[in-house]
Amino acid sequence: MPPPSLIADHASELERIFEEHAGEDKKLQPAELTPALVAMGVQLTPAEMRDTLARVDADGDGELDFDEFASIFEIGSLREVFDEMDADKSGFIDEHELRLALNELGYQASKRDVLNMMSRVDADGDGEPRPNP
Repeated sequence: MPPPSLIADHASELERIFEEHAGEDKKLQPAELTPALVAMGVQLTPAEMRDTLARVDADGDGELDFDEFASIFEIGSLREVFDEMDADKSGFIDEHELRLALNELGYQASKRDVLNMMSRVDADGDGEPRPNP
């Protein structure tokens, strides 16, 4: 069962991706985690992957069960996160705001990385990602 704060719209997608990539033991090995995250549109550097694994591997066994995997995406309220990132309160996240947010989280993303991330969430292609209503 996904954590309660996980956005319900994505729970079935998380379950599907987890099942596609997990081994017979219903756990993701570190080598299986990267393709599972890529399938969710998340690309991490090897250092970020190690940090993420260490942060969410609650039992410390080096593998992730479904709840541990889902906790990667547990962010509470997407709207609150969006509003915090939207520094100029325009209703959109621009490249500068995304880069600032990533820097605050300790990620040093290149302009290309930021533009790639933005293109993945910019539903209408106007260059201004916005939250779903």
